Amino acid sequence: MMLLVCRTVPLYSSHLSKYSKEEESLGRMSSNEAERIATSLRKVLNTHGHGFHYAVVRRADQLLRSDRAVWILDAAEFPVVGGGQVTHIDFILRTRSGNTVLIGEC
Repeated sequence: MMLLVCRTVPLYSSHLSKYSKEEESLGRMSSNEAERIATSLRKVLNTHGHGFHYAVVRRADQLLRSDRAVWILDAAEFPVVGGGQVTHIDFILRTRSGNTVLIGEC
């Protein structure tokens, strides 16, 4: 799985204040524990990415319908051409402001 997050405006520290608690709790995790979790997650996601792809798309839709969405689904199975071959990007999400885009390829 590959996720690419692109920002189109400068990021200021005030934008990050709401995330500080989550980041703080992640900072308390030992490096061995973080690596173990990352390895397990990679193993699951690499076995079959479709489940993750559809879960993200479904959750984005649920949050949008409940008016709680930070990320809005822009596209799913978006066709692109690379090296003369047509392929599809699994999903593209954007923030409500449109300043940040997240591209997911599972």
